[in-house]
Amino acid sequence: MFWVILKNTSINQNQISKIESKLSAEVKLVVEKWRNNFRNGRNPGIRRLAHKLEIIHNLDALAVMMLMCQSCYISNNEKDAHEWSRYIYRYMAINSEFFHISGVKEEIFEKINEVLLQKIKYKNLRYTYPLSMYSTLHHYLMVGLSDIGNLDYANIKTREIIFHARKSLNGNYGWDLQAAFNPIGVVA
Repeated sequence: MFWVILKNTSINQNQISKIESKLSAEVKLVVEKWRNNFRNGRNPGIRRLAHKLEIIHNLDALAVMMLMCQSCYISNNEKDAHEWSRYIYRYMAINSEFFHISGVKEEIFEKINEVLLQKIKYKNLRYTYPLSMYSTLHHYLMVGLSDIGNLDYANIKTREIIFHARKSLNGNYGWDLQAAFNPIGVVA
């Protein structure tokens, strides 16, 4: 479904529902649980769903984030669309190792930016993350993870890599990493 979204630049609400129904069971379960919280009067927020999706390393997790962003954009909810764009950039950064192993080229990030993220703005600001930074991020994650708790980077599982990448992006290993690897706001 990720490729369908990238090829179709003018998705409407009906298409979003159809695409969502074809996502992997793991992703649909996470999204449905999040929506049930809304139906039950709780407000789990975008951050909670985004963090749940960050640990699912498949393209359907990224696809649903793009769908959520597109849905907010279509309904003129600029603030939430802007927030989703931030988490899409984070997802791509956190899962850079997964994309690297899977053979997904960095140019795909540029395509996501071109098709969706460049048009998302709130109060004349938008998030951005330079394409060149993904290869730099991948390199620094390999170097950084080898120094964290004496991990044998070559033998740790993808979920562990994602766990440590998230901690790095959240500033747990130093604020310099948080500043370096999070998307930045620029004037649209």
